[in-house]
This record gives sequence, C-alpha cells and structure tokens, in this order.
Amino acid sequence: MRSLPFAVHPVAGSLGAEIEGIDLSQPLSETLFQQIETTLAEHLVLFFRDQNLEPEEQIAFTRHFGPPSPTPFIKTMAGYPEVIEVVKEADEKSAFVFGGGWHSDFSFLERPPYVTCSYAKEVPAYGGDTLFANMILAYERLSDDLKDRIDGLVALHSGERAYSPKMQPLQDLLENMQVENTNEALVPQDHPLVRTHPKTGKRGLYINPVYTIGIKDMEHEAAIQLLDELNRHALSELFTCRFRWRKGSLAIWDNRFTQHYALGDYAGKRRHMYRTTSMGERPI
Repeated sequence: MRSLPFAVHPVAGSLGAEIEGIDLSQPLSETLFQQIETTLAEHLVLFFRDQNLEPEEQIAFTRHFGPPSPTPFIKTMAGYPEVIEVVKEADEKSAFVFGGGWHSDFSFLERPPYVTCSYAKEVPAYGGDTLFANMILAYERLSDDLKDRIDGLVALHSGERAYSPKMQPLQDLLENMQVENTNEALVPQDHPLVRTHPKTGKRGLYINPVYTIGIKDMEHEAAIQLLDELNRHALSELFTCRFRWRKGSLAIWDNRFTQHYALGDYAGKRRHMYRTTSMGERPI
C-alpha cells in the first residue's frame, strides 16, 4: 500500500481521525482528493486543525464530494447560498442550539447529504463539542435475529419534528438564525432502514431520532418502539467519538453512515460556524 501524503491519527476505536499535513485553502489534486475520500470511507469523520478558510474555499472543497445539497427551511449566508452560518451569540436568552439532538442532516430529502463540512470561525475556549456515532458499527453489532428482523424494512423520514409549523416557536429561540417552518416539512420520504455504502459495500443503519418518524407498512406504535430500540443501541457510547473544536478546525463527516449531536453547554459564550453539504445518492 502506498503511503499517504498526510498523517492520519484515529481519535477513537469507533470512528473519527485527525488529519495532519493538508492545507485545504489550496486547490486539491484529484489524487489527493481521492486519498481524502478513501480515508473518510474508513473513518467516517475527519478533523482538520489550523485551517484558514474563506467561504469560497470551503465551498470549493465541499464540491469535490459532489454538487451542493439543498438547504431547506434555513436562510443561508448572504452571497453564499451553499453556506449556513450557525451562530450562537453570547447574549442569547435560550440555551437551545442548532443541531442539538442526535440526527443525520436532512435525511428527509430524496437525496440526503453525503458529506457535511463544518468550519469553526469562532468557538468558546471550552464547551460546544460535537459528538458522532458510527451507524455501520452499530449495525454490525446487532444480533443476527434483529438484523433479520429489520432487513428490507423501509423507514419514513420527514422534517415534522424540526421544521413543521408547530415547531416554529422552538426554532425562533435561535435568535441569530432564520428558520422558516412550513407544511412542506410534513411530507414523508421513504428510505431503506439499512443502507449500503456505495464504495465499501458495508451496511449501516439509516435512522435518527429527529427525522425518522415511522416504518412503512408497520403500525405506528410498533414502529416507534422498534426505532427507539435501534436508536438506543446505535447511540451507545461504544459507537461514538467526541470532537473539541478550536478556531480554524474543519470537520467533515459522512452523513449517510453517521449521526451527530452539537452540545449546547456554552451559554454566555459565542460560537460561529460555517456549514456546507454535498448531495448524496438516493439510499439503497
């Protein structure tokens, strides 16, 4: 195996690795990008420290993974429709934060995001970490009986629990972000409950507590009970890693086979991130 032109430092036994030796503000060769993408397929979450990125450079990097993914319901950055500014000011009254619950970004889309890139413009000295969970490992650790039980099931995803009109008062707590909740969030989208990685062939759970609202052709109460059981298993500490941000850090993760959770433990401190996503394939 050829050596990589960058260093890879795993951060946990479950997933995640810090990458050293790449300046992402510079154009990437196709060979270097393919090496990054292969490393992402292995570790599912990659962390780059000490980057100095402008929005144009973050967008250019994200586009290596595919065309931009839609950003429904959320107002994007002026002049940069591919960028969501995730801003929490120190003087905000509520401790509610954007992304403050286990989820996979916009899984209710027909073609949900492949990769999310999140860049730290300003972060507290402590607090505001992000947790990640490995859905491939979670699936592999299921019992054979449970694998057989869920094989072929189709999950229902929607934005009902985050972006439907009844949730507007919650989103309004984000004083420095604009979220418009509409009835479009109620439209369900079918995705296989277990999906297959297009490069590695590995299988992973494709559910999350925020956007997965049921299972097709299953009675609602039974479906919720099964989903709760699977999420409790998938979000066990055994399958997770935790990232402590610093200014200039960039994290990229595979939304198709991870869940993530932004911690809101930094009340009274400012946190400012740039978020970009690339479009994924329709899950199979």
